[in-house]
Amino acid sequence: MTFELSGAEWYAVQAAAGFFDIQRDVGSPHVIAVQFGNVEAPYGGDDERVEPASAAEAVTIVGSHAQLTVLAQDGSRTAGLEGTVVVVENASETQARIFEVPAGALAIDPGRRLWAALFDVGDGILAIMVGGSAERWDEALLAAEPILETVTIDP
Repeated sequence: MTFELSGAEWYAVQAAAGFFDIQRDVGSPHVIAVQFGNVEAPYGGDDERVEPASAAEAVTIVGSHAQLTVLAQDGSRTAGLEGTVVVVENASETQARIFEVPAGALAIDPGRRLWAALFDVGDGILAIMVGGSAERWDEALLAAEPILETVTIDP
């Protein structure tokens, strides 16, 4: 997988087998994260880990999470792959787990949003995600868009 960075400073913050991210405004409540991960399982219902059969099913499971509000759901075409996008907000007062990736559970804090595009790939489910504060969500999407437009995935 490759992508290009330009403009504002981005920092590689987390890197593990099956997951990595880059962030802007690191350490601030308005940190913007662009993340890539192999999804082992999403969390749904009352924070229950559920094994999905497909990327589309994983989106449905995340949408059932009691702590999350689904703001949008649609199809996605990124890097030549067709998948499903879900946008969720954590409107609760506690952290909500979203996906289990090889490095552990990914979660979002209260007052944050996550845009997640999920794709069926040869060995499982790939998630490409953008995280940001609900308060400055438009800024997060605007910052991530040029990166997402350059993503390429080698089969």
